[in-house]
Amino acid sequence: MVTPTPANVTVAKALTSESGSQAGIAEGGETLVYTITLTNSGGTAASYDLTDTLGAGLTYVSSSPSGTNVGQTTTWTSLAVPANGTLAVTVTASVDTPVTVSAVTNLAKPSGTPDPSCPSATCVVTPTPANVTVAKALTSESGSQAGIAEGGETLVYTITLTNSGGTAASYDLTDTLGRA
Repeated sequence: MVTPTPANVTVAKALTSESGSQAGIAEGGETLVYTITLTNSGGTAASYDLTDTLGAGLTYVSSSPSGTNVGQTTTWTSLAVPANGTLAVTVTASVDTPVTVSAVTNLAKPSGTPDPSCPSATCVVTPTPANVTVAKALTSESGSQAGIAEGGETLVYTITLTNSGGTAASYDLTDTLGRA
């Protein structure tokens, strides 16, 4: 008599589809599809409880098979993972507009267990686009009257570029000086 090995389910997660124009970048309004693969290396089928959590900047759209969604969390109970087989579960989310985070995260885990570290095999981190702002300030002047440009005076300006997005940016900058 052969005794089958017990169920042994592992979880893997991947971003498998996106509707935006930049691959691997979470753009505002974009639809992201995540696939969670449950793999059972055991010889016995498994009944598996799964939790998927969307991070800040993402909004739940749908899941397949349908799970129970409350806010950012979707749960499935008693998913049938075949012996020596796999089961794929998908979660579809949209990226919030405007984008207010430097990256979006989506994690999957066995229900009732601590959150995994991110990024990892069960937590996908996707950066958001670069979001560069420019600020210019007068930082030094050699004249005798503060805030007033005087003939022959040297004025020093500081231009600061700040990127609050999740992707590095290459930026061309032109500063045009006016004539007196």
